[in-house]
Amino acid sequence: MKRALTAAALSVVAMALLSPAAQGKQKQRQFQDLTVTGSFPAQIYFTVIFQDKHGNGKFKPRWLIGYALRTQVSCNPGGLSDFFIAKSKDSTVAHFKQRLKKGRFATRFEADLDPQLSPPIGDLSGRVTHIAVNGTFNVQDWDPNPGVRANCMASGSFSAGPG
Repeated sequence: MKRALTAAALSVVAMALLSPAAQGKQKQRQFQDLTVTGSFPAQIYFTVIFQDKHGNGKFKPRWLIGYALRTQVSCNPGGLSDFFIAKSKDSTVAHFKQRLKKGRFATRFEADLDPQLSPPIGDLSGRVTHIAVNGTFNVQDWDPNPGVRANCMASGSFSAGPG
């Protein structure tokens, strides 16, 4: 009987520790920059989870759970082309969730994209503060049409504010 009560008490304590309320309050915020500085016009969007772990009302950026980048790229041969990539924690094709370390993030584009398409090669990095997401992106190589080498590229920097 004592073992059953002990086990029940431990399971209640474990449930309390693992519940979302025990992990602190969370807020989801969106950031956007519609005039990215770079070689071509671009727009970028972010979704960030802020968390108050200690219940003192101080929310800190903890997770980057989604981004979308729309820009033009220069292709050789081919001229200009439109580039769009989006990833989020809810996507089954392009799943993305990254824990922030001191507000910083860095990710490669090609991870977890549709294997039927030629994935872009490039990266996105930056830092999340309470008022902005600042950073850079670099599309190093992208072939928009399967089987055709177009060597499309672009780069830029952004300062995304609340949106």
